[in-house]
Amino acid sequence: MKKMHKKFNLIITVVLIFYIITPKISFASNIYDKLIFENLTVAEGLSQNTVNSILQDRHGYLWFATQDGLNRYDGYSFKIYRKEEKDDNTTRISDNVINVLYEDKDDYLWIGTYSGGLSRFDRKTETFLHYKHDPNNDKTISYNEVRAIYEDRDGEFWIGTNGGGLNKLNRETGEFTHYRHDPNDPNSLSNDQVRTIVEDEDGILWIGTVYGGLNAFDKKTKTFTRYRYDENNTNGLSSDSVYGLLIDKKNIIWIATNGGGLNKFNKETEEFTVYKYSKSDKNSIGSNKLHTLFEDSLGRLWIGMREDGGLSLFDRENEEFYNYKSKEGIKNSLNDNYIRSFYEDDNGNIWVGTFVGGVNKYDSKKTRFALYRKEWWNDNSLKDNTIRAFYKTDDDILYIGTEGGLDKLDKKTGEFTNYSYEANNPNSLPNNTVRSLSPDGNGNLWIATHGGLSKFNMKTENFTNYFHDPKNPNSIANNMVWRVLADSNGNIWVGTRNGLNKLDPDTGKIMTFKHDPKNPHSLLSNRIMSIYEDNRERIWIGTVLGGVSLYDKEIEGFKNYQNDNEDKNSLVNNNVLSILEWKDKKILIGTGGGLNILDEETQDFELYTEKEGLPNNTIYGILSDSKGNLWMSTNNGISKFNTKDETFTNFNINDGLQNNEFNNGAYYKAKDGEMYFGGVNGFNSFYPEDIKTSDYNPYVAITSVKVYNEEITPEKPLSDSEPDYIELSYEDDFISFEFSSLDFSAPEKNTYSYKLEGLDEDWIYSENRRYVSYSNLLPGTYIFSVRGTNSDGKWSEKEAAIKVNIIPAFWQTEWFNILIVLTLLIIGIWIYKYKTIRIRKRNKELEELVNERTYSLKRANEMLEKEIEERKKAEEAIKQIAYYDPLTHLPNRRLFMELGENELLNAKRNKDLLGILFVDLDKFKSVNDTYGHDAGDILLIEISERLKKVLRKTDIVCRIGGDEFIILIKDIKEKGNISVIIEKIIKIIIEPVKLSGNINVVVGASIGCSFFPLDSEDLEELIKKADEAMYKAKKVSKPSYTIYGETDIKKNLNK
Repeated sequence: MKKMHKKFNLIITVVLIFYIITPKISFASNIYDKLIFENLTVAEGLSQNTVNSILQDRHGYLWFATQDGLNRYDGYSFKIYRKEEKDDNTTRISDNVINVLYEDKDDYLWIGTYSGGLSRFDRKTETFLHYKHDPNNDKTISYNEVRAIYEDRDGEFWIGTNGGGLNKLNRETGEFTHYRHDPNDPNSLSNDQVRTIVEDEDGILWIGTVYGGLNAFDKKTKTFTRYRYDENNTNGLSSDSVYGLLIDKKNIIWIATNGGGLNKFNKETEEFTVYKYSKSDKNSIGSNKLHTLFEDSLGRLWIGMREDGGLSLFDRENEEFYNYKSKEGIKNSLNDNYIRSFYEDDNGNIWVGTFVGGVNKYDSKKTRFALYRKEWWNDNSLKDNTIRAFYKTDDDILYIGTEGGLDKLDKKTGEFTNYSYEANNPNSLPNNTVRSLSPDGNGNLWIATHGGLSKFNMKTENFTNYFHDPKNPNSIANNMVWRVLADSNGNIWVGTRNGLNKLDPDTGKIMTFKHDPKNPHSLLSNRIMSIYEDNRERIWIGTVLGGVSLYDKEIEGFKNYQNDNEDKNSLVNNNVLSILEWKDKKILIGTGGGLNILDEETQDFELYTEKEGLPNNTIYGILSDSKGNLWMSTNNGISKFNTKDETFTNFNINDGLQNNEFNNGAYYKAKDGEMYFGGVNGFNSFYPEDIKTSDYNPYVAITSVKVYNEEITPEKPLSDSEPDYIELSYEDDFISFEFSSLDFSAPEKNTYSYKLEGLDEDWIYSENRRYVSYSNLLPGTYIFSVRGTNSDGKWSEKEAAIKVNIIPAFWQTEWFNILIVLTLLIIGIWIYKYKTIRIRKRNKELEELVNERTYSLKRANEMLEKEIEERKKAEEAIKQIAYYDPLTHLPNRRLFMELGENELLNAKRNKDLLGILFVDLDKFKSVNDTYGHDAGDILLIEISERLKKVLRKTDIVCRIGGDEFIILIKDIKEKGNISVIIEKIIKIIIEPVKLSGNINVVVGASIGCSFFPLDSEDLEELIKKADEAMYKAKKVSKPSYTIYGETDIKKNLNK
């Protein structure tokens, strides 16, 4: 019989309604069964895995305080500030062990350290100002270990030290006022080890101490009121060890103690309510040893525990705790149970700092898609993660076809039941691979399996099976059944890997349809991948490698649609995976080559592919929502197609999907509009109206500026409205920028566009690429600007910009050109006067000096010819400077673009094939760093000479800056010939180069190639695509090359 596994659903990631518009959250309906975390550790670039404090500054960067330096995070990489051993530079950080971070109203970042006192970081100058204890000066900080920093509503600045009590800093004078424990003064601070400081609505400071309990400090009277642990007071503080304080949105004071659990303080009654761990109460707090507290923007109370306690979320309405701990081997759980810090960034991401696990990020937006999957530690879950089909009944029972049998989920109770194949039971499910489900309206669910067809009575839970019998023509065509459909007339259509059947369940009669190459009205292929009934009760059949067949019941044959390479309006691909009827007599067809829309009136197909915005061309499933949007599952996530403006919004695993890869047949829309998509690692469900894109406007930052790969720091302007700026000489002709959109939800989905005003005419869209380089910039002033999107593709209203001023050489200046003109003018006047004087003199001596006059005129003509010749040489020299690389004498980018455009025109006229090679030398920087720039120049000259020798005279090679070259190859007979040329180029490049003496070096090359007109007819675009192909090749450690549009990276065969 059936195998039933009754379980409670710990696997369902219930959708947290991120876009709630009411301020109050019903905790019971929004608590997760599982929080999904991403981890950032030293493996991702964090300097050390203990994260004591987290902060997002006003510019959008995240900062992490660790035990080995200060970390600035831009969503992709970390910039680390450390104190190096024996480093006497006082403008660097004072200590690598950092306890606490704070940003004040003046935009300064304050750092509390373990032994280096207090530091103030000025981000404009990238320098630190230190405040350290001086035993000979009572106006300095009282102790060098800083645990708490707080700026109150009056702008006063408070510092909590771990041994020196409470300090107030006058930021204008740099002087400190101390508030210490005095055993003889009951109104003094109760203990000098201060852990935390907060301020209430009345302006009272609340100070938590390690051994002295809780203190309330009245700034006006400068007196402390102490709240201590008293074992005889059941309404008192539960422990004197106060590690965390929080005043929530309702102005309630919460106290985290080390050993006494969580306390809630009533200021009116001065009584404490204590919440402690109870082994017998699963809804109690996870541990009594607390470290930190946090309230997020949704009003949830987060509690971080010490040692192995994990974290708790507190439902304050029902006074229940939901506890979360690290699960070994479970992806996306907490990776450490000792919680040190919490922070919520501007986009609602929760960051959890741990003791040995780095930082954990929780993004509630990723649970917009409910996630169901098999969890090995939980019996009440899916039987298998490979999902193939769905059906949901009116009473909220969901049937799921998996490769582990048929699962039934009662969505009201969360209980799973599994039905699987039993070898000794002929009335069990015939096979555990369930490919398709279809109800017949009579209480039966028809099931397609890899072992035959089955009819499941959902009330009695009995199976009736149908098998292929080669001796019986009235049996199904094959036991490998891929699709089943119960149509509106009561017929059961059965799609197998060897034909199509129509079954009459009342009579048991089975009609078989197969492909007949002699019959144009026969089925296109015997392998059936999809079956669909439209509103006109017509049956559509999608086949494997055959196309689409529309059943015509009058002739009991088919009208067929196939790909025709000669007809661009035909079906794009014969592998048909999904079919859906749409508006205006249009049929949507998902294929292995994109989305086709068949217009039945014109019989033409419209095509949408990755080029139009799809994430992938394999369309496994198509569903339509109430607003007319299409939702499609692919091999690269789920895509929403807005049919009004024809735009795509794509979602992937970073949005909470089970995986980027989905399965054919695993798509379903329930009557209530809920959609289901299954894949290789479980399935997702969602209501389309709940999937809203984020309106978050992230900051965009230029994170790095390099000149010849050397990092430089831009200057800060006097006015915040002006961009940062850098000043370069005319020799700095290779500059690169890196940038980041500071939306940390899914940084890999952020996209960018940039523009260099003064060079680029319009914005250049770089997709996910967040760097750009420029070479051979002419002297002048430029402004580099960059824009970015958030993780849902919305362009931020904020831009980043930097001004670049390139100072010209003296011969490039305007005054130099004026001087040249004046000099030539003076020479011309002098020559004219000289000739005039000579003529007058010779006129007087005409008779005597005829021969002399003739000779003088001849000399004057010679001088004029010489002057003209010299001027031509000067013009040629200027042309050489403008159009040729001064080091290698190769054409520069400007000349290459002029020559290249002419060659493209000729090639277009002659229908020739041209190749563009983008060559980047490997290990060049190593030669420069090891032997100096002179050696690098020798290497570049030698490589240039080799390139000229190996290439034909008709080919064009240029150096565009640094170690990069572009080559135009003419007269290519066919695309494959380019490999021979590239191999020759790599071969001559990798030959040793003699620098001086006995020094020989070997460099490699990474080469990308694009073709005219195959990849583009625009030279700039061809260069860009060759550059992208080169970047892909560069990922391989040895010399290699990549052809644009091909996935393979070719390694040098001569290496």
